[in-house]
Order: sequence, then C-alpha cells, then structure tokens
Amino acid sequence: MNEPACRRKPGWSDMELAGQSSGLPETGPFISPLSQHILIENRENKFTSRKAAVSFIARGIAQWTNEAHTAIRFLEPQEQFAARAARQEQRYWRDVAAQRGGQDVAFQWKPTLSNGYVVMGATPVAIQKRPQLAQVAPQGCQS
Repeated sequence: MNEPACRRKPGWSDMELAGQSSGLPETGPFISPLSQHILIENRENKFTSRKAAVSFIARGIAQWTNEAHTAIRFLEPQEQFAARAARQEQRYWRDVAAQRGGQDVAFQWKPTLSNGYVVMGATPVAIQKRPQLAQVAPQGCQS
C-alpha cells in the first residue's frame, strides 16, 4: 500500500476512519442557548425576552433597573400604555374593515375541525355602519 494515492483504486480499504475529521470544527456537544427572561417591573405582563428588552431600551421607552440587566421599567405609565394599545387595536380593525369594503368589523363564528376536535373559528367580516336617526319631537310639542 505504498503506492501514491492517485494510482490506488478508491475503496473502503483506503479510508482511515480513526482520527479523520468531518471537515467541521469540533465544538463538543450541541448546547442551545436558553432565552433569558427579563422582569418587567411596571406591567401586567411581567416578563419579556432579552432581545425585546434591549429593543425597548434602544427606542427609549424603557430603562434598566439594575446593574445585572435582568429587569426593566417602562417610562410610560400603565394607563397611558393601555389607552395607546386600545387605539392601535381600533386602528388595526378599522384598516381590516376598509380593506374588506366596510366601515366596521364583525366576526362570523363557525365551527371548524382541527386535529379531530371541533373548534369555533372567527372570520372578520366588513359591515356598513347604520346611520344614526335624529330624535325629532312630534309637531306641537316644541317649546
């Protein structure tokens, strides 16, 4: 077996499996990083991911509350946040209604089959708002 590699016929006898590399760097056992939960001190939803927390800090809407960077506090009061979230949700559903040719959205509920179970599914349906009728006093009753 002292022939040059170009003259030998390829086969299993030519391979040296022990000590061979797969071509990939040796990293040891695969360990996936766990996401780190960050405590939110002044919200009902008490935890967020580190990535989201860093984003909140970078946008200037929150600040770290400890040196270890394991807790944040939003600068906006809870009531103001709730009002803003409600406005955003209203705007979203108005946009859905407009895309579907209406002024408001209602949900049509119907049973569907999912993994062998019957579940209720909601589909947004555009509706036209009804005009408000003015209250008119009967004749002779005007003051």
